[in-house]
Amino acid sequence: MRIPRWSRHRASMAGTCALAAGLAVAGCGSAGSSRITLEHWDRLPPSQQEQVIGRQKLTGAPIGASGEFSPLDLGQRDGQGNLAIPANAHVRLAAPVAPGA
Repeated sequence: MRIPRWSRHRASMAGTCALAAGLAVAGCGSAGSSRITLEHWDRLPPSQQEQVIGRQKLTGAPIGASGEFSPLDLGQRDGQGNLAIPANAHVRLAAPVAPGA
């Protein structure tokens, strides 16, 4: 039985996705379904990149936490009562349970 080319590519991506620096990466496992222009991403200020992902860029810690392996606190709010991790942040959307979203 011949394995379709896209299927082999998809399987090889699984290991790469698991190594994505502790960040869940949109579109991993679905070849070509999610695309982002890296030049556009690089031009975003780091604070905006952090809001998109839901993690601090330098440490990898969830927004509002101190360490990379700190648990996600999806119910945490800032001083104005807004969600500390935005409702549309990748870590929130990828979390198995997303309270407050």
